[in-house]
Amino acid sequence: LFEFVRRAHEGICAGSVSIVAWHRVARRMFKQMVNGIACMHSQSVAHFDVSLENMLINDVNVWSLMKDSPDEADENMNAIQLKICDLGLAEVFAKDQHGCTQWSTIKTCGKRNYKCPEMSAIHHVKALAAHGLHNATVVPFSAAANDVWCLGVSLFMVLV
Repeated sequence: LFEFVRRAHEGICAGSVSIVAWHRVARRMFKQMVNGIACMHSQSVAHFDVSLENMLINDVNVWSLMKDSPDEADENMNAIQLKICDLGLAEVFAKDQHGCTQWSTIKTCGKRNYKCPEMSAIHHVKALAAHGLHNATVVPFSAAANDVWCLGVSLFMVLV
């Protein structure tokens, strides 16, 4: 998906793809990203590495969809199928006695440009502690919130 987004931005700049058509496609892909992460979270799984690089798009001619009339494009938009990949950093979280997932963690991983501020702060505190600053305190953050933050970064990268 990352390479597709790069090519789409080149097409918009060159005038071969309209920004409105690109936004229609981006909305469809982002909706699938959100639904996929929501499905993972419903199973108490956090991805920890949500990014455009970890999204696969099926073999559909998206360029032709962006050049179709809006009505034709909307009908054909269902052909776009996005899949979440690279679950190597994913983690299953435990549920409490009420069945609520306990998302609290201090795990720091994933791509630096996608990390939520809380994860970056933990990474910084760990680095300080490694240099002998013992008064630094690590504060846990929500793994699910980190995935949602990464979705927002992905959307920003797609639209800007």
